[in-house]
Amino acid sequence: MMTGASRDSLAASLEAVGPVLDEGGVALARELFGALDVVDEHGALRRALTDPAWTTERRHGLVDSLFGARVTPGALQVLKDLAGRRWSAERDLGEAL
Repeated sequence: MMTGASRDSLAASLEAVGPVLDEGGVALARELFGALDVVDEHGALRRALTDPAWTTERRHGLVDSLFGARVTPGALQVLKDLAGRRWSAERDLGEAL
């Protein structure tokens, strides 16, 4: 269960990308589940995307380099939004995704 910063980040992200999620349908869901598989399988990636020492720009750059050419702009927007948020625990990013 998410607490603190993670709960706030999830709420803010849902508000920010809600329209993308509403319009994305099954195709967007597939892309996001695919990204979740990658994040779940690679602990170093998960740590990098949730590390508060990394700037938002650096995390966005990592998302761009890994997923930018592989997903639609809507999926990329969701991934970058989540990567730009603060998470209390690494696993919370995956739960949010």
